[in-house]
Amino acid sequence: MRKEDVAKLPPGLYRLWWKESRGGGNSLAAIGVTKAGGRWMAPVNWVAPTTDAIQWRSVEEAEMLVVTPNVV
Repeated sequence: MRKEDVAKLPPGLYRLWWKESRGGGNSLAAIGVTKAGGRWMAPVNWVAPTTDAIQWRSVEEAEMLVVTPNVV
């Protein structure tokens, strides 16, 4: 995904579709917002979340499953 597309993703639960060049398939993942306004992803089979641009470029599509309500 491009940086501009990632920046538009609201926090929530997603199905991430990986590019064929990165093995294809899909993963369930949480997506959240950093203090600086960037996005992190945490696929359920990873040991830690990441904000790494290389990992985001490996994502073909992010399908929202559950929206996280804004909590104040």
